[in-house]
Amino acid sequence: IFHGRMARNGEHAVGSDCGGAMSVYIDVYGLRPRLVLIGAGHVNRALAHAAAPLGFDIHVGDCFEGSLNPDHFPVGTHLKQADTISAVIEALAIEPANFVIIATNHQDKEALERLISRPLAYLGLLASKRKVQTFSQA
Repeated sequence: IFHGRMARNGEHAVGSDCGGAMSVYIDVYGLRPRLVLIGAGHVNRALAHAAAPLGFDIHVGDCFEGSLNPDHFPVGTHLKQADTISAVIEALAIEPANFVIIATNHQDKEALERLISRPLAYLGLLASKRKVQTFSQA
């Protein structure tokens, strides 16, 4: 809240001769939720296109540079590439308020191990029944 007096001098003066007082309430709107997609294959491409109209700030990371073609993602998508999925996750600077979905080519377990203990707004893993069984047994 900003309080001002429509006067040239004195406490809370705004440099005006109009007279009177004002209070301005400032609130921040429009903070877009951040969606982080680990893997840039066809599944996360489709998720990026589905999330874009919903107002998400979309970040995609992969260790396969060829998968990060900007033409495959909505305009404004942030793309990160690194040599390993662990390095991709580090480069994406994932925060607790982020929504994260893992759908990689063959690095799901590594990504899940890096993220499962972190506080996140949401963590999802695209997995077949077989993959879930394999991960559960490990």
